[in-house]
Amino acid sequence: MRPDQPNKVLVDYTGDETAAGQFPHGNSSSSTRNYVRIQPHVIHDVRSAAGSGTAQNIYQSMVAHAAADNQHPTSAPRNTEQVRNTLKRERNKGRLTRDNVHEFALDTNFIHHITTFPDLSVIIYAPAVINIFRFAAQLY
Repeated sequence: MRPDQPNKVLVDYTGDETAAGQFPHGNSSSSTRNYVRIQPHVIHDVRSAAGSGTAQNIYQSMVAHAAADNQHPTSAPRNTEQVRNTLKRERNKGRLTRDNVHEFALDTNFIHHITTFPDLSVIIYAPAVINIFRFAAQLY
């Protein structure tokens, strides 16, 4: 390091560079193909196409467009899972909460009361269970 340039550092490596090898990227368990980062505009394009169809349709159209223009392979999404994950992240950004309790309550008659403040409290029961208790109470 130099006192007059504190943000610059010179590193001198004296080890064995042949010991370095390729490792799988991220959560990948195999290294059959090298990881190549896609271009940032691809994720932006996927976000822009969010309402225009399924992940499969968006992926196919972006790959076809990149191939037609003879663009580099990093100019298209890696696979449909990458598109699906990007769309999912965008949907989740707009949600007030990540739980599905309110949606589940609207779709079924299983959740009967939800209190969200100050603590979450959800009263859940199946109507058939209430009928069993009512019938048992009439017997006694």
